[in-house]
Amino acid sequence: MRPRKLRMYNIGPFAGAAEIDFTRLEDIFLISGKTGSGKTTIFDGICFALYGKLPGGRKNLETKLRSDFAELDEECWVELEFSLGQHTYLVQRSPKMERPKKRGEGTTTVEETAVLYRITETGQRESLSSRKSEADEKITRLLGLTADEFAKIVLLPQGEFAQFLQQNSQERREVLKKLFPVDEATAIRELAVEKRKEAEALAREAHITLKEAASRYNETENRSAQEGLRQELKRLSEKDTELLNTIKSLSEAVSLAKKEAELLERLTSLRAEQDALETQRPRIEALTQALARNQRAKPAQELLIQDRELQNQHRDLAQALTEAQQEAEGIINQYAAMESRASEMETLSREAASLREQKGALEQAAEEEQRLIPMEERLTDLKAAITESELSLPALRGEIEELSGRINAAEEAVRKETNLQEQKELSLSVMEALRNLLQLAREWSEEAPEYQAARDRLASEETELARIEQELPELTVQIEDLERALKQGEQEALAARLAATLEQGKPCPVCGSLHHPDPARAPAPEEHLEARIKELKQEQQGKEARRTELRTDIRNLRMNQERLRRELGKLMDQYKAIRSTLVGILHTEGGRTFKISCIGDSIDSIQPSEEGTDRGVTIPPPAAVQEDIKHNSTLAEALSKTLQQTRKESQNLSQLHRLLQEKEQLRSRMETKLEGDRKQAKELGIQIDESRGRLRQFLDRWKTETISLALNRLKSRLETLDSELQAYTQKKQDLAIQKAQILQKRDELENRLQQLEEAIAGKQQAISSLAVQLGFSGTEDLKAALLSPETEISYQNQERLWKENQDRLRHQIEEARRALDSLRSERNPSHTEPGLDRLEAELAATETERQNLAASVKALQLKLQSLEQDQTEYQRALDRYNSLNQNLIRYRALADDLSGANPKRWPFDSWLLSLYLQEVTSYANRRLERMSEGRYSILLNPEGEGGRAMAGLDLAVFDSYTGKTRPCATLSGGESFMASISLALGLADSIQSRAGAVRLDAIFIDEGFGSLDEVSLDRALSILDEIRDHRMVGLISHVGEMKNRIPSKIEVEKTNRGSKILISR
Repeated sequence: MRPRKLRMYNIGPFAGAAEIDFTRLEDIFLISGKTGSGKTTIFDGICFALYGKLPGGRKNLETKLRSDFAELDEECWVELEFSLGQHTYLVQRSPKMERPKKRGEGTTTVEETAVLYRITETGQRESLSSRKSEADEKITRLLGLTADEFAKIVLLPQGEFAQFLQQNSQERREVLKKLFPVDEATAIRELAVEKRKEAEALAREAHITLKEAASRYNETENRSAQEGLRQELKRLSEKDTELLNTIKSLSEAVSLAKKEAELLERLTSLRAEQDALETQRPRIEALTQALARNQRAKPAQELLIQDRELQNQHRDLAQALTEAQQEAEGIINQYAAMESRASEMETLSREAASLREQKGALEQAAEEEQRLIPMEERLTDLKAAITESELSLPALRGEIEELSGRINAAEEAVRKETNLQEQKELSLSVMEALRNLLQLAREWSEEAPEYQAARDRLASEETELARIEQELPELTVQIEDLERALKQGEQEALAARLAATLEQGKPCPVCGSLHHPDPARAPAPEEHLEARIKELKQEQQGKEARRTELRTDIRNLRMNQERLRRELGKLMDQYKAIRSTLVGILHTEGGRTFKISCIGDSIDSIQPSEEGTDRGVTIPPPAAVQEDIKHNSTLAEALSKTLQQTRKESQNLSQLHRLLQEKEQLRSRMETKLEGDRKQAKELGIQIDESRGRLRQFLDRWKTETISLALNRLKSRLETLDSELQAYTQKKQDLAIQKAQILQKRDELENRLQQLEEAIAGKQQAISSLAVQLGFSGTEDLKAALLSPETEISYQNQERLWKENQDRLRHQIEEARRALDSLRSERNPSHTEPGLDRLEAELAATETERQNLAASVKALQLKLQSLEQDQTEYQRALDRYNSLNQNLIRYRALADDLSGANPKRWPFDSWLLSLYLQEVTSYANRRLERMSEGRYSILLNPEGEGGRAMAGLDLAVFDSYTGKTRPCATLSGGESFMASISLALGLADSIQSRAGAVRLDAIFIDEGFGSLDEVSLDRALSILDEIRDHRMVGLISHVGEMKNRIPSKIEVEKTNRGSKILISR
């Protein structure tokens, strides 16, 4: 990911629009500006645009992004255009903020919004999201990094790593836990401890269970008892087989005896049923005779049926004739009643003719009445309009008077606006000067003590250097004296050794004399001289090394002191300018409103005592400036609100004039309209009264309130008369037709009835003759012989069933006799079979014996099962205890290892952090060795297995020049910067290496360059030039030398109306 353009609107210290075109910058560029100008806000804008979050310690301050220079109703947003691979994207995001309500007073909360676009080759924006959540998800997926990972990689926390080098292992562990994901390792360690506790509880429970099972189980006794029970069960099984065979034999004998008894019982039952059937024979013979008579009478059956049908027809015709005669009588009476109403109908006809004559005049009157309705409605509307105008005109005149007063007030506000605007500009100048003064006071409060401390340290080290330079010549003299004494002693010892070889009369090897009157003697031993010389030389070397170190430190301190003096001088000059500005404002007429107490001369502060700074001017402490800012910001806010209100009033002046003109025109129109409405209402009332007089005669005649109602009554009466006359005529015609029809029907029924009576007489004569021929005494005897079809079928079924039962019983008795003879023939004649009762008694006794045997077997089986269950439970408890104990051993070893009870005494998360730290230092050393020309490298855990739980997080620096390792705290300022920047870059490389294919083509380094000397600064910049590798490197720094070395710059300029961005190449 490489930023291309960043646009901010009303963000942080930037008022209005601010834009950075990164494509105009070199690969390495500088971001510079005064403290508080907004350098860090640039990176905040990038992070917020991508993730909606701020990095580092500014988290959860996203709602504070809105610039204090912006009005409440102004917009606030960030827009970032960036490239990723071959594609270009653009994201727009606005923070959650408060906006004025569109209606009423107060504010409303506007939620955060975000939209992601892809920039096409033609420059068009292609939307990739419709919601903020969708935009956040797609940006995270595109970059492949979370917000925290992005912040750690892109903005290198060099300052944090400078502290990181000086921290102890525990503090370093807490920092690493924030940088690397070890929460899962901690969770695994805690899970292992929990699992160990669970395993211990399960093992204890299993041990208790095993003890309980062992108390019930003795292996020798259990096995012996099981063997005895199995033998007894075998014997009882054999006995059960014998009893089962006996039961089988007895069951067969009982079965045969029961069959014989059943056959005898069945034979007796069949014979009893046969006797009962014989008692029904007389009834069955009577049924047979009845069926024979019925068969003999069947030739006359058809004639009897025909006679019955003729009798039914005669009955029906007689009934129909009676009904027809009654109906004819009723119709004749109705027709006579209609004839009696003829005179009444004539009267109604004359009334209908009269109503038709009146209808025309009444319809004309109704039309006139309808014409009156809109006229009366119009009159009502006119009266309502007149009333409304009479009520509205006074209110309108009051509004006109009110508008005139508001116009006068607005004209007065226009005159005041100029003065208020001047006061607001003064307030902005005062607040800008106070904010600059607050920043300056903070810098002074930080740098002045540092300057004093630098002076004290310089004086101390100069004193120490003078002392060492005074002591070194004395040490040299002491060493030379001791070396001369040592050399003289060595010569005397050599002479003594030569003297020991002299002999009288032989020449001396030195002088050649034959006489040796005073030979040299051996001096006292001088071993202490050599030790003293060595001790003094070591002290001399230490002092010379310390002198070299002091000279270097003094040179650096003087340079630092000079830098601080210049910076303090600049701060003092800036303060004088700010103070002069504030004093000038306070002496203006508008400036008397403001109160600034912090620029008085009563506050003391630390100042340089030489190098030209002014002792008579003091810089106030930040707290005093903050108090003045708080007081004057309240005044400025009140002034701003008053000015806004005044502007609104002045802006409404033209609108008020236009509204007054509209109101006066409306009043004129309303007065003219009122006069016209009054005249028109008067004329319309006269016309309505004349029409009402003409219509009154009709209303009086019909006794109604309206002509329409009278006309409706006439029409209703006319319709009633016409309907009644028409109904009378129609009903009279219908009755005449009905009368003729019913008389004709009566005559026809009388003729048919006479013919039917003749046919019945002939049919009865034929039936009487046929009855004599068939052998019956008469017609009634013939009818009695004939059976109905249902009765005939019932008699036939009863006769057939009786005969079938006779045949069935005869066959069943014969079969029972044969079966009994067969069963008796199978029995052995010589064997005397006991009776059924005795057989059943023997069978029951044998079955009872077998049941008792089964109960004994079951009891023995239960004993055996209990013994086997005790054995199984003991074995199961033993197996479970062994298994859980093995698990406990494994979990206990794992929990101990992960919790730090291991040879290295490292907890799991600390061990994992040491791996991460080892990876970071590996990446860091690649740059630190090159930056220090191969001299320095960072070592992890140089104390080996030192026995401490945090030993794996110890850091030290190896110096290849001396071949020794020393603590990080001994590094100088420049050396610390090189080590910390290497660690910061190493962290970025480590995180990016785990981010897969993600590549971030931009990096920002915040501060830290001020502690480097010229040579180290050159090396650092050369390293940064190498690491860019086609990626953008932004350096955030206050160091003035950096501006000369890096031509491509983003200058953030702080003004009293908000910061501005200037880009130079």
